[in-house]
Amino acid sequence: MDDFNFKSLKDFLPKYLGSFNATFNKKLNTLTLSFAKQGVVKQLLTEGEKYVMSASPVMTFAEQATYDVVNNLGSLAARFVFRPIEDSSYFYFTQMVSRDLPLYKQDQNKIQESCIVLSQVCKTVSSIGLIVLVFGLSYSRTLLVLYGGDAFVASGLPVQLLRSHCFAIVLMAINGITECYTFATMTSAQLNSYNYLMVFFSISFLLLSYGLTYVLGPTIFYNKLMFNYIT
Repeated sequence: MDDFNFKSLKDFLPKYLGSFNATFNKKLNTLTLSFAKQGVVKQLLTEGEKYVMSASPVMTFAEQATYDVVNNLGSLAARFVFRPIEDSSYFYFTQMVSRDLPLYKQDQNKIQESCIVLSQVCKTVSSIGLIVLVFGLSYSRTLLVLYGGDAFVASGLPVQLLRSHCFAIVLMAINGITECYTFATMTSAQLNSYNYLMVFFSISFLLLSYGLTYVLGPTIFYNKLMFNYIT
């Protein structure tokens, strides 16, 4: 604990240290800005379809309501199962791998252990995702009938949307863990380069959401979501 700089509760409060450079760490400022830009871009990727639905007439209000209900039901797996695993994994990787040093200069035992953990966690979440996929395809209608009744599933759209979401959950599981490792180990320069690519994908995502929904219907949102997870 000798390297822990906080000795009392006052040390956690903001304070001026005598100069701008002493108060604000330039490297941390750059890293924080990179994560802030990434957050904006990720918001467009994850919630972009809702902006498209709200700002354009690609879907009726009934279809939008159906999409929101199914999306909220489908995201329960991500919120209650995958999210805790991702948070713990991100913290673990930040402690084991340094983002400022090349891998060959770091403790190889820690690097090897991190690789093993990453592999095992990916296998675990993949198995969970495949279980959701197998049972979701068969019991989507049953779940939706229990939730909203026969009238809710009469059009067939809710069942189609939930089955499409089950495919997305498999990719979501793998994408979440691999992103944890990536963001825990990338340098500020790598994060900035990644953000530029994300801007391109975000714009493409919004344009495709607007154009293809007229042709393929609401399920295209899940198809593009799976494409985002792959990229």
